[in-house]
Formats: sequence, C-alpha cells, structure tokens
Amino acid sequence: MREEREIGGQFIGRPPAPDVSLFDPGEVRDYLGFVFRSARRRWKLASAILIVFSSATVGAVALLPRQYRAEARLFAMPADGAPGTLRGIDGEPTGLAQGAAEAIVSYQNLEKLIRDLSLDARWETVRPPLGRLRERAARVLGQPAPDAAARNRALVGYLWKQLQVQVKGGEVTLSFEWPDARTAFEVVRTAQETLLENRRAAELVPLERKLAAAESNAIAAQRRIDQLVAGLQAAALKKQSGARSSSVSGLQAEGRFRDLPDPQLAEQRLRLIAKGKSIAELEAVREKRLSELNAQLAEQKATLGPDHPALRSTQEKIDSLGREGAQVEALKAEQERLLADFVRAGGKEIELSADPSRHWPAELKDDDELVAYGKARVAMELSALQHLLDGAAEAQVALASTKASFDSRYMVVAPAQLPERPVSPKVGLLVAAGILGGVLLALLGAVASDLRGGVIRETWQARRRLDLPVLAEVPTP
Repeated sequence: MREEREIGGQFIGRPPAPDVSLFDPGEVRDYLGFVFRSARRRWKLASAILIVFSSATVGAVALLPRQYRAEARLFAMPADGAPGTLRGIDGEPTGLAQGAAEAIVSYQNLEKLIRDLSLDARWETVRPPLGRLRERAARVLGQPAPDAAARNRALVGYLWKQLQVQVKGGEVTLSFEWPDARTAFEVVRTAQETLLENRRAAELVPLERKLAAAESNAIAAQRRIDQLVAGLQAAALKKQSGARSSSVSGLQAEGRFRDLPDPQLAEQRLRLIAKGKSIAELEAVREKRLSELNAQLAEQKATLGPDHPALRSTQEKIDSLGREGAQVEALKAEQERLLADFVRAGGKEIELSADPSRHWPAELKDDDELVAYGKARVAMELSALQHLLDGAAEAQVALASTKASFDSRYMVVAPAQLPERPVSPKVGLLVAAGILGGVLLALLGAVASDLRGGVIRETWQARRRLDLPVLAEVPTP
C-alpha cells in the first residue's frame, strides 16, 4: 500500500521497494522443464551416461575390500581392592578401568596374538588389491621391500587400530574388523580369553604370592625354632653328665613329673586342679552377686527409708553372701592342705596348670646367660611363627573367596559370533548413490548437449535472451 502525505499543496508518496527476487516469475519452471525436455530429446546420450556410470559404480563396489566385524560383550566387576578397579564417588567399585581393559592391546599381547593365529600369513591372502599394487609400484621405483620386522610392526599397528576396547560401567565391549570373517571371529574370541586371563592373574596371583611367602616364612621360622630347641636340648644333655637323683621323688622334684609319672601323685594333681577351678568359679559368682547387691542397696538407701522391708531384705542377702565367703575360705584352706601333701610327695606347683607352657628340663633352669638367651629366642620365634600362621590363614581365606567369586564377577554376556555379512562397504547404499549420481550426470550431459553452440531450442530462451515477444510457435515436423 502506498503511503502519501501533503506537503506544500503536493502529495509526495514513498518510492516503490526494490525487487529482490532471484528469479523472474516462471523462470524456475522454465529451467526445470528444459532439463527434463533435454533428457527426452537426448535420451540416448542420457541413457548411455546412466548405464556407464551405474555400471562403473557397481564394478567399483565389487572391487572394494570387504570388512567383517566381530564383537563380544563381557561383564567385569573387580573385587574390592583389586588392581584396575574403577571407583565411584562413594568409593565403591563401579567397574573395570579403561586402562586395565586396554591391557589386552599392549604390544606384547598383540605380538602374541599374531603368532598364535598366524595373522601375518592370513594378511597376505586378504590384502586389498590397491595395497598390492602400491607395493609393486614401490618395487618398480627401486624402493626396497619391507623386512619381516617392519611388516610385523605394521601389522601390530593395524591390529591396535582395529581392535577396539570400550568400557561402560561394568560392561566391556570388544570389537574387531578384518577382511576375513573367520579371522575376525577368532581374534575377538582370543582377546576375550586374554582379558579374562589378565584379570585372573591380576586378582589371584598377588594373593597366591602372599600365601606362598607366608607359608615359606612360617617354614623358615619353624626351622629356626627346631635349631634353637636342639641347641637347648644339647645343653641339657651336657649338664646331665653330672650326678643325678636316682629316686622317683628326686626326679619329680627336679621337674621330671611328666617323664616319670606316679599314680598317687597324679591323682593328687587332678584333685588340686579341680579344687582350684571350683574355688575360682565360686569366687567369680559371689563377687558378681555381691557387686549387684551393693549397687541395689545404694539405690534403695537413696530412695527408701531406713526401716523399709526391701532395704532390710537386701542387707540380709549381703550378709548371706558374707557367710558364703567363709565357706570359700574353708575350701581354700583345704586346697592349701592338699597342696602341701602334693609338694611333700615330690610334686611342683608348675605342674598344676591345666594348660602348661613349654616344659624345659631341670638342667635348663639355671641362671645361665646362654640358656636364658636361647629360651628368649625360642619365645620370640614362637610368637613370630604364630603371626605368620595367622597371616597365611587369612591369605588362604582371601584366595579361596576370590577364586569362588571370580566366575560371578567376570562373565561373557554376549560371546563372539562368526559374522554373516560384511559391515563395509555398504553395497546397497553405494549402488543407490551410484544410480542417483548417474541420473544427475545424465541430466547434466543432456542439458550441456542442448546448450552447446548457443542454439535456441525453446520459446522462453528467445523471449528472455532476445527480449522479443513470441508471436507464434511452429511444432517440429
């Protein structure tokens, strides 16, 4: 809409907006129609271009090297404290670390993979033709052929690129592409087994070494103890060369009760041990009950009157326990009498222990510095041996637990399968692209043929190029 206003008796309007359209009305329709009409006029040329280009595409697709992809998925959850464990924010294991999983693509593992599957020989049978042609051209140009070491390095580099390891939480995915389906399958299956072997070694071998070290140290400690005891026994035999008591009582007085037992003395020993246990149990029960009653009496005195029946009852119970204490004292007096009889008969108080410690011969109870040092060494070695045995038992339990749970923490979710069809090249997509490209090239060739020489073939060309009106159009005879 045009906007006008009056200035000095004249109407002045806004100038018209410039035309910014790219094409004139109907121009695009004329161009598109010309393209299709050119294809109809030059259908032989367009058909030839389409057939040649499509055939070339199909031939190129047939010559392209095939790539087969094999894949395997595993569940991997390392034990707490195992190397290569990935931890979450809360510190709990969440899966296997990427670096721990990628250990299977180390240089040493890839070289072993090449040797085990003979991949160098297989590669020569599936090499792309372009690679063979490039190598022949290099030889023609005088370049030396690569040696075995260079070929091996190149193959290791190729495997390192193609063998992919992806870790997502507790899931590990192994994938590999190779021109041969069977080889791709075997590589992924071998990599899968290598991963499980690496994790088994990472988690079990340290525990096995710890157990072996603890057992070896325990054996060495036992050997040292045996040597020390043998030395002490040799010292005892040396001292036994002097005068010895010949009577049974004399030998028992020297601490030889276990070597020369006396039936009557043994009976007295058992009675003393039983009497001591009874007195200890009675005293423990009496002291516990007395402590409870004293606490109850103190609480009652704070809350009840001095003549309250409950207070008097508690006090009577305490007095009763006091009378029982007199009975315990009587038992102790009897125990002292039995002990005196036992000692007069040749017994020793050390023999009244229900669980006696190591019994040294009487000859080793003298104040001899070497003997005292040897006995102290034996005690230290015994303590160290017990510590080593405890450590070995813990390592044995940890190793057994890790072995038992390994198969549940590492399992193959989706094993490698033999690929049925290649993943590249995409034959259908490439053929469709070739046909579409052939159609476009055929249309372009037909249009170029019509425009060659500047010949005007349609009325819109005359109208636009010559800027003349068309009065009539005569059809082609």
